[in-house]
Amino acid sequence: MIIFLLSGCAHSKTPEKRPDDVISKEIKEVVGDRYAYRGRHINYHDGMEKVGYEFEIKNFDATDIGEFVKACNDVCVSENKKISFGISFYNSVNSYSTLFSVSNYNDDGELYDGMYYLIIRDQTQFSEESCNPELYLKIEGIRELHVDKAIQKKADDMGIDWYSYWPDLEKVVVEEY
Repeated sequence: MIIFLLSGCAHSKTPEKRPDDVISKEIKEVVGDRYAYRGRHINYHDGMEKVGYEFEIKNFDATDIGEFVKACNDVCVSENKKISFGISFYNSVNSYSTLFSVSNYNDDGELYDGMYYLIIRDQTQFSEESCNPELYLKIEGIRELHVDKAIQKKADDMGIDWYSYWPDLEKVVVEEY
């Protein structure tokens, strides 16, 4: 066992970080223990600050996901900077996998009020439950969706029309990541 641990073959879950700015504190107050805060990163692109926040989801629940994105909208609506939230989960091979991300800007760099842009990743190899398209039905206000091909196939098989989830949806892009 000691050789196994010392060889680096075992990973352990990273301790939760403390919220480190106003946005992360306000989001954490709303979502409580349902999400763990994993940190933020800041960079600059075209003269504008771009801030990315990382959270870990504890349970795959549509209501929790909807409430998380609503909290992001409520907190970030008055911000004049590009903000994204990446949601991951601790997977079966003891690492983190990105489930989805939302942002207030698109690929062209256009800035919007609220969380406009949603990317849904396929993580079937780690968790079938994480790839249920119905997890996103309680999110409001999405206008651009980028969805992995495998998730889109599941949505088609289930008879899910993304436009029925989000009446203001302008664009759906199916990608293979």
